[in-house]
Amino acid sequence: MMTLRNAAVLGLVWLAACPAGAGRAAADWPPEGRLLCSACLARGPTIAPDGAGGAFICWGDRRNGLSGSNDDRLPVCTDPSTLDLPHQPIVADGSGGVFLTWSDFRNAGGTKVDVYVQRILADGSIAPGWTVNGVPATQAAGLQFATAVLPDGAGGVYVTWDDQTPDIYLQHLGPDGQVAPGWPANGLPVCVFPGEQGAPKLASDGAGGVLIVWADLRDGPLDAYVQRVTSGGALAPGWPENGRRIAADRARREIMSDGTGGAYLSLATVGGGADSLYFLLRFTADGVPAPGWPEGGVVVCQAQGERQGLRMEPDGAGGVVLVWDDYRDFGDDEIFALRIRGDGSRQPGWPVDGLRVTDNTATFDSFPDLAADLTEGAYLCWDWLNNTQGFDERVAVQHLTGDGSLFPGWPANGRFIPTVTPSGNPRIVADGVGGAIVAWDDRSEHVRALRIALDGPVAVDLSTASAAFESDRVRLRWYGSGMASLVAEVERRTEATDWEPLASVTADGTGWLVYEDRAVSPGTRYGYRLAYRLGGDLLHTDEAWVEVPALQFALRGLTPNPSAGDPVVAFSLASGGPATLELYDLRGRLVQSREVGALGAGSHEVRFSERGRLPAGIYAVRLRQGEHVAVARAVIMR
Repeated sequence: MMTLRNAAVLGLVWLAACPAGAGRAAADWPPEGRLLCSACLARGPTIAPDGAGGAFICWGDRRNGLSGSNDDRLPVCTDPSTLDLPHQPIVADGSGGVFLTWSDFRNAGGTKVDVYVQRILADGSIAPGWTVNGVPATQAAGLQFATAVLPDGAGGVYVTWDDQTPDIYLQHLGPDGQVAPGWPANGLPVCVFPGEQGAPKLASDGAGGVLIVWADLRDGPLDAYVQRVTSGGALAPGWPENGRRIAADRARREIMSDGTGGAYLSLATVGGGADSLYFLLRFTADGVPAPGWPEGGVVVCQAQGERQGLRMEPDGAGGVVLVWDDYRDFGDDEIFALRIRGDGSRQPGWPVDGLRVTDNTATFDSFPDLAADLTEGAYLCWDWLNNTQGFDERVAVQHLTGDGSLFPGWPANGRFIPTVTPSGNPRIVADGVGGAIVAWDDRSEHVRALRIALDGPVAVDLSTASAAFESDRVRLRWYGSGMASLVAEVERRTEATDWEPLASVTADGTGWLVYEDRAVSPGTRYGYRLAYRLGGDLLHTDEAWVEVPALQFALRGLTPNPSAGDPVVAFSLASGGPATLELYDLRGRLVQSREVGALGAGSHEVRFSERGRLPAGIYAVRLRQGEHVAVARAVIMR
């Protein structure tokens, strides 16, 4: 059984394990995603694989002092001084657990900011030796802001940060949460050269050490510098102090191990604007371009227009897949992707300057992310926003093959994850079995996640989204990804009867099918399902059962309340016996009276209209039936 493990950092940090299910099972994965945090004031989720088909989800959490939170979320850091910042670093520990890092000002009365790290095991417990609320990677004076974390392959972890100097630091913690032998208590100074350095990122050097790359202004324009550090805290042989310039006049974006001791580094021209170009550089563990790769890297995209949000993942064949949002079309940002092979050449089938993934239907397509599949392709996700008619924000997902085409069954421009409220900030990770898990926040400060199966949006994804009794009817909603025009038959049964057809329903163009069953009897439990055909086969959704409550004697009063001078009174009767509805003024005088028992058992609404409009004031409504009496306050306005 795979698990989905949920975490949040900053403000409050939560981590929990809940069943993730296998593939497309409707009971495990609702089409709108599983709600991970409903009262956490969450934003900016990040995600890491757990190595067992699930994932850890991490988010910024500001629920301090709130009630009604999900009790199954394990608090990782409850210190109130934890900084509330989105997208904090999280990474798998290689043993089924996860490392998290953040910055907070719990020490020295809030006059300095320190970097803290926590390790959580697969069962949700804190790893032995690690303390509640995390262990400090540094407690030096000043301000330190964590930017990356990387497992060392032996149960320990590297964490890097820049400080207010600004200089670059690196720390190595062992499996027990203690500073590794040979490392300074407050971190190793990687670059203390005069001038500004910042935003360090990490990749493994394949030998237990680390490659660390950062943005550097020591020579005037923005350059990318790299340093290699051994597991014992020393510079690798032949590496100079304060790092080696790996790319001139290039802004550092992402770094990723190439699997052979070197790394891939994505870069951009400095300054952005109309000539914002993207590059990809592969370099060796010696800090020089890999054979066949030019200085400064190969061109990823040189189309005119600004671009941002570059992300990359290994393609499973020694190369990389990249995704970014691009403003080349008259300022309308769209999502583009490209695959580059290990020798620096563009993968055949992929267009020059990238494959356009989206169209012009959105005002903005932004915040892209991607996860590799097992077929040299990738899953993409992004934030789709259209504000031309109101505010419509959704999470979109697409699956591309290794040759740059759509994966079979996936529609052009991707598919939306169906949500009730605006949703964004998506992040995605491979599940290790050919699918992916995407996490996002829904702008109501809730966190959700959804597993995307390898075979994509096919008919077996049709499942019940909601089924509930409301007022006098059962409301049902199903969702079928990729089923914009599906026609299905609603079937119903009770615990004493067999399935019978009720009506045909058609998807609304986005995959939603909706039905209201008004022919229900009080005190009865009903089961519902959809029957539909796919490729000649008759298929059914899982059953959804709804309990219709027994009839009750009740007076709901005016609807609305206050009401105008011609009020409507809502009530329900438990039987068809004689019943009287009466209206009294504040002096206790009977204003109006109606016999309503003839309406029969059930819910009713009647209008006091026989004697004209009532004057403004406060009244009492009384309902009587046999020994039952109910009274409600009513306000009439002009």
